[in-house]
Amino acid sequence: MSVSTSKYLQVPYREGGREFDGCDCYGLISLFSREEQGFDLLDYKREPTALLESYCDHFDKIQIDEVQPFDFIVLSKEFEGDHCGIMIDNRHFIHMMIGCGVAVSKLSTWQRRVFGIYRRKRL
Repeated sequence: MSVSTSKYLQVPYREGGREFDGCDCYGLISLFSREEQGFDLLDYKREPTALLESYCDHFDKIQIDEVQPFDFIVLSKEFEGDHCGIMIDNRHFIHMMIGCGVAVSKLSTWQRRVFGIYRRKRL
């Protein structure tokens, strides 16, 4: 795990949170984007997929076989694009889980639920 993602492992789950003292899944990628990429994501009241796709000038949607560390992954838990996380290598990602905070998961375990993978464009 990279230094950039390891500091996020102790962030607790907090619905609507956007800071190190607590985040939900979108809060985690929002916090990471702000702290590591210098880019503030807009807050949302809808699924992460729609929000990231609205950033078409800033993100590229990529294929699963092209995944790299720090790509954002959007998953479907209950409905399309309702969960998200951050790739830490080409096989693992971090995301928020209710009741335990940040979890490290294998991409292969969630692969059938992958809705999209997004990479910040180099501007």
